[in-house]
Amino acid sequence: MIYKAQTLIDGWKLGKQYVGKIFIAVPKQKAQKGSLVQYQDQTMQIEQEPLFELEFKDKFGRGSYILCYFEWKPKEIQVSLW
Repeated sequence: MIYKAQTLIDGWKLGKQYVGKIFIAVPKQKAQKGSLVQYQDQTMQIEQEPLFELEFKDKFGRGSYILCYFEWKPKEIQVSLW
C-alpha cells in the first residue's frame, strides 16, 4: 500500500525537541509497518512505531481521526529497465 502525502511538516511546528527535523503525518489506518509513504518523487517505508499520534476532530462533523507522525527519511529507489 502506498500513501501519497500532500505536505511535509517542519519539526518546529510540533515542538522544541523536534527543531531541525522533517516529519510526515499518516492516517492511523494507513500507518502499518511495511507500508510506503510517497511525497513528490521520494518514498519512505514505515519500519518503526510512530514518534507520536495526535487526534483531530473532523471539520465536517463525522467524528475524529488520528494522525501518526514519523520522521521523514526517504530512501532512494533505483528503477531498472533490465
